[in-house]
Amino acid sequence: MSQSMTESYYYLGFSLCYGIGPKRFSQLLSHFGTAENSWQSSKDELATIIGSILAAKICYFRDNIDIERYLSEMKGYI
Repeated sequence: MSQSMTESYYYLGFSLCYGIGPKRFSQLLSHFGTAENSWQSSKDELATIIGSILAAKICYFRDNIDIERYLSEMKGYI
């Protein structure tokens, strides 16, 4: 991800991630302090909060999504 990522981009990333709803996202924010810290945490760190299976899914998702590209594509629909 580029240097221009803002906290709102990480919020968007989690909102797109299957298995992360308001409750789990709130747990991550409470533990890590920010969406960015949550997004950049290791699979092991995530697993302590949300379990190993969901942590692995998040890590796979974040490694395979380009949030800036997604936003750029969505602008065409707005």
